[in-house]
Amino acid sequence: EYVDGPSLAELIRQSGRLSVERAIELTCQAIEGLASAWSLGIVHRDVKPHNILVSRDGKPKIADLGLAMVVDDTTQHASEELAGTAAYMSPEQGLLAGTPVDYRSDIYSMGATLYHALTGRTPYNGQSTRELMHQHANSTPVPPHELVPGLPPQVSEVVLTMMARHPDDRYQSAEELLTVLRGLLQPATPVHREQGTVRTRPAPAAGSLSASATGSRSGSSTNIRPSGFWRRLFTGGTEA
Repeated sequence: EYVDGPSLAELIRQSGRLSVERAIELTCQAIEGLASAWSLGIVHRDVKPHNILVSRDGKPKIADLGLAMVVDDTTQHASEELAGTAAYMSPEQGLLAGTPVDYRSDIYSMGATLYHALTGRTPYNGQSTRELMHQHANSTPVPPHELVPGLPPQVSEVVLTMMARHPDDRYQSAEELLTVLRGLLQPATPVHREQGTVRTRPAPAAGSLSASATGSRSGSSTNIRPSGFWRRLFTGGTEA
């Protein structure tokens, strides 16, 4: 499918960085598309700004499934050959050989992509692929709110959870991640109870998390099923 519009990388290059609202909106739509692939047992393995094309009506489309693989019991472990783009690649795709590679690897890469969209820079700036992969596997990026004045710390918390070094420490399903991301855009938090009295929390700063988005994580995982139907282009939760 021909997409009449720029890539996310081009949008970042043109503007320096995206607004928190726009960056999160695009991320949510991209995750909805990736979730369609994940439900078929497909891991993209090369999620990055260059592979997110934004149509003229503002909808992102996930492109370039050239490195995608179907996950099953025989293919879930990292291979000895690097696959992906080092600036956005999960640790298990690189140095952590033997760590299972599944949809949570795409969540990591989507977190690195969101980091770039919010800050205008990649999470790490190693001078070689090996140096970058060592940073992904052993370091924690500078929190985005320390680079962008006015960016709520809660946004950094979500991005860094997406980029947790171990897959088990990341969000464990598309549904969980989308709930948290959409909570960042809520204008006010729900009511909460304190010593038997119902009180309403004041509206937080734009881009902060709602109470529902900061609650305990469910720990549930997306049901990954192997499938041969991987030659698709996914966007916004629907097939292009």
